[in-house]
Order: sequence, then structure tokens, then C-alpha cells
Amino acid sequence: MISSNITSLPTGTCIPHPIPPLVAPLPDKYTLLLLPVVAYWTLSLTFHFCDTNNILSKYKLHTPAEFLRRNRVSVHDVVKEVLTQHVMQTILGGIIAYFEPDEMAGCEDRDIAAWALSISSVLKNLAPLLAATATTVIPATKFSSLNVSATTFDVLLAKSLYWFLIPAFQYVLAAFFIDTWQYIIHRTMHTYPWLYRTFHSRHHRLYVPYAFGALYNHPFEGLVEDTVGSLLAFKVARMSVRQGIYFFTLSTCKTVDDHSGFRLPWDPLQWITENNAYYHDIHHQSWGMKVSLSFLSSALSDANVVDSTFFSMVSRADETDACVGQSNFSQPFTSFWDRVFGTRWAGSESETNKRYESGKALAGKAVAFKNE
Repeated sequence: MISSNITSLPTGTCIPHPIPPLVAPLPDKYTLLLLPVVAYWTLSLTFHFCDTNNILSKYKLHTPAEFLRRNRVSVHDVVKEVLTQHVMQTILGGIIAYFEPDEMAGCEDRDIAAWALSISSVLKNLAPLLAATATTVIPATKFSSLNVSATTFDVLLAKSLYWFLIPAFQYVLAAFFIDTWQYIIHRTMHTYPWLYRTFHSRHHRLYVPYAFGALYNHPFEGLVEDTVGSLLAFKVARMSVRQGIYFFTLSTCKTVDDHSGFRLPWDPLQWITENNAYYHDIHHQSWGMKVSLSFLSSALSDANVVDSTFFSMVSRADETDACVGQSNFSQPFTSFWDRVFGTRWAGSESETNKRYESGKALAGKAVAFKNE
């Protein structure tokens, strides 16, 4: 049977001290605000450099002609809106961070000892059940300098929980919370015409997404969906500030990557989960727009159609209808909620690629018509 000789809570003391900053001399709680912004623009400009210099062009989902004909907002306005959102979220985060105490270290051994005590107590109560299968007794060991002793198994399990399993669970919980929060907000914006027209249609002016347009949103939508959602995820998962730095920097890179317009087969952010640039780009297309489906069908079959008329029609519908992009609402991590509620794009890859090729041809014709 497994035995334990822990009989009381730890009696040792510890002297907490501030955690050394990850990026000295800036306190971690401000690095948490700034590093995701730096990551956003660094990765965005990297994709932009590739885009404008025809690097990795064979992996692009759209053509330059589509960029020119289909997007309904200038690059200048996109940059201005994203910078505005970054300034707003940094100011709000800075105010909250100012009143947050600095995180401390130095009591890890005491905390692990407390976990070991709890584990020992649980195993002691389970001992009668384990006795039938256990054949050896794990020797006890003195835990650090504290006045607590525990079995080697208890301590190893406590350390595994403290340093690995609990942080991993916190990351998963935060990701699940953000996926849930953003699915609810995102789908709601598409369900009610007033919300779509007033707020979310701004993001869908980018039919051809590009990296630094990832956070091109109405300021109110950005506040509710991104800033408030991230803050709640941070609190619900009870992450440390250092964990938050890693998590939100990664999630920012994921969001930028999802809007990059590049389908990169070797990009880890795109093959870890199916919710990637290709998946989200489908959501930005007009295939689900009820008002234009019949027109699109005729346009694709009639070479004499003035293609610019189609894009003008799509633009008007985009501002007034809530039915633009009725699939692939999930973001940024998994497609879980799309699968649960049946909103995942159901077209085969060959069908989807055919639609992409048709869009490219249509845009090319529109550009050629304009230049005549």
C-alpha cells in the first residue's frame, strides 16, 4: 500500500520577493500590455513585406486584383482604426494594472508542500482501495527545509501539478473561454441586422483579409469582444501575469496569422488546429450572402456581365445584411463551437477552391474592365 507520514500543514515560513521582470526594467504587468502589441505589428509587417514583395506568393489565398476590387476600406483607415484600438486597450489595461499588486515569488516550496499534504491526505483515504494492487511502499522523504515530510510520490505529483499540469489547465481554460466568448459575440453580431450594420460590418469591409487588418473593428466591438473577453479569460483562468504575457502574445500572433491571407503548410499556427487562415478567410467571403447568391451564379456563367457591378452590389449588401459569412464563426483557437452548432463550412475542399478561383477570375475581369 502507499503510505504517507504527512500529518499537518506546513509550518515553515517563506519570504516573498517581487518576481524579476521578464523585460527589465519594465514591470511584467506592463509588458503584458505592450508585448502583444509589438508582436501584432512585427508579425503583421512581416506578412506585409512578403505580400508586397511577392514572397511566398504561391501560398496566397487571393490575388492583387481581388485586393483592389473587393476590399471596401483603405489601408490607411485600417491602420488608423487598429492603432486606435491598441491605444484604447493599452490605456484601459494600464489603468487596471496600476491598481494591481506586483506578483511575488519565494514561497513555491511552501505551496508545493501544501499540495503534497493534500495529495497525501487523499491517498491515505484511498489506501484501502489501493492496498489490493500496491506491492511496495514508496519511501518517505524530507521536503526541503520545511517541517513537513511526505512520500516521494506525493512530492513528485505535487511538483508536477504546481509547475506543469495546473498551468497547462489554465492555458486550456483561457483558450476555451476566449473561443466561447468570441463565438457568442461574433455569431450574435451576424444574427441581428442592427448589430451587424452598426458594428460588425466594418470588419467585413475586408473581403480580402490581410495581417494588420486582423483587429480592424468598430471600437465598441473591439472593446467588448477582444479587450473585455481577454480580461475575463485572464481572471477566470487565474493566470499569473507571466502566464498572461505568454498566452496573449501567442493568441495575438494566432489572430494575425488567421487574417494573413497566406495558407502556409509549414506554419505551426495553421496546422495545430483547423481554425487557421484558410478557415477564417472562408468566413470573410460572400458565399453565404442570400441577397447575392443568384446574381453570383449568373455572373459566373455570363462573361458579358460587368463585374464591377457585382462588387458594388456586394458592398451595399454587406452594409445592410446580417447574412454575410454564415459559417466559420469560431475564433481564434479551435472550431469547437462551429462543430457543436453546425456552423462550420460544409463545402468540400474542391468546391471551396473552385469558389476561390471564380472570385479571382471575377476580380481580374473587373480590373481589366476598369482599365479599358
